[in-house]
Amino acid sequence: MKMVGISNLQRVHPTLTEPRLLFLIMDRSIWACFTLQTTSAVEKMPTCSAPYSHLPRRYRFLILFSIVIASFHVLSWDFWTLFNAMSNRQNRLPPLTLDGTTYEGGGGLIRYAIAYSSLLNRPVTIHSIRANRPGIGGLRPEHTAAIATLAELASAEVTGNLPASRQVTFNPHADSAVSAKHLPLEMDITVEGSASIFLIAMLPYLLFGHIAAHFNGFASRLNTNDGLRLTIRAGTLCVKAPSFPYLQQVLLPTLGLIGIGSENLKLEPEQEQGWHTENKKYPGKMVAWIKPLSKPLPAFILERRGKLQSIRVTAHVPRHAMKRFEEILHSEVGDTFKTRTEKFSLAVEMFASDPEDQYHLLISAATEAPKAYLGYEQVFPQSDVFPREIEGDVDKIAVLLVRSCIHGIWAELRRGNAVDEHAEDILVFYQSVASGFSSIIAPDNEVSVPEINLETSAIKSGSQYEVNVGSMHRQTSWWMVETMTGVRQETRHLGGKDRVGCEGFGLGK
Repeated sequence: MKMVGISNLQRVHPTLTEPRLLFLIMDRSIWACFTLQTTSAVEKMPTCSAPYSHLPRRYRFLILFSIVIASFHVLSWDFWTLFNAMSNRQNRLPPLTLDGTTYEGGGGLIRYAIAYSSLLNRPVTIHSIRANRPGIGGLRPEHTAAIATLAELASAEVTGNLPASRQVTFNPHADSAVSAKHLPLEMDITVEGSASIFLIAMLPYLLFGHIAAHFNGFASRLNTNDGLRLTIRAGTLCVKAPSFPYLQQVLLPTLGLIGIGSENLKLEPEQEQGWHTENKKYPGKMVAWIKPLSKPLPAFILERRGKLQSIRVTAHVPRHAMKRFEEILHSEVGDTFKTRTEKFSLAVEMFASDPEDQYHLLISAATEAPKAYLGYEQVFPQSDVFPREIEGDVDKIAVLLVRSCIHGIWAELRRGNAVDEHAEDILVFYQSVASGFSSIIAPDNEVSVPEINLETSAIKSGSQYEVNVGSMHRQTSWWMVETMTGVRQETRHLGGKDRVGCEGFGLGK
């Protein structure tokens, strides 16, 4: 009876939490019992003009009590809706104002702010958005799309969400009309920018919104049974953003290591190639399926990377340059990863890029005992990474791009951690919401890389074209965690080693 009653009542009024729904079920049950008993007693009495006057006192009391209960039912829905709204306000943290120029001062700050705001039910205002950036500054179109989508997911009221806006206010779970409606099973969003960055921005709420709702006093619109199929029409191969292959080969397997597996997050293998680079901007398509977690995320420690098991090279190259690029790729990669003592698999896959002047290369590594997934990728052209004078020269582009990525993956393997620098930045959020101390890096994890021939030209000459995420992004991430949740980055000595991480606040615990 409990399950059926709660299910039916939640369809009628999804903003009510389970304890209040149980009270209403008990209330209606009592009313029904009293009514049934009174009706039975009246049927047994002889017919007269005033039958209730002949009833025993206990039955007259039952009739009066039933009338009171029935009257209360007329007002019960509105009463509990009001009570629920008042409870939400009491559970809320005070509004927060953030300076949009802090540390890196870019889109990452905005994405973290609205994600935590939605999960913690805490209004947030961001001012001076990207004011330290060249040009117009303010919100870019991809930021406004992320804010608008999360506002729909979290039934938020938003002001200032316009391109070039320097200030935005995000007030989650404030639109009661939207809160009462379930989300559709599918959403189709067009974004100017990176599809991966957009997905990464949506994941915190889509994964944790259900358990956060009970924890922080708001109604979740997420479908906990069927999940959400999210189609993102945006760039899948972008400058300074994870590609679709990177998500497939590195990020999702890494999330699987911390307890977020295919039962909660999947990417459809079929995708449409799209680019967002310095001179090419047109959308492709990426489709993800996300099902909310039903329980809090346990604490996790990814100790280190294990022995190299496989190297996978994924290249997108203009059709006219594919043959020559593949020859150079095999030569450079073969020389670098060719050793006498180490055994691992090497796979190369080539795809024709639609534009005639765009190149993308990802080198990913998988290790075992313990497992780890690392990656490094680059896109050409990039005026702040590769010299402009090599444009149009397939041989020079191939050599510099391949050596850049070889040197980058070597640096990631050398660090010895179970995550690369891209994933390290993304996993800051997941450490903060886990139940207990979580860590993914250690300063003394650095190891030699016997799987790579250090005497090759790719290692010796590739460093000048290696570009990592940089500390400013991580500083922004950790600052946002501390500001929004009070969780601080710390170092603990565990298992004979200093681990860098944080004591997560246990979202939903």
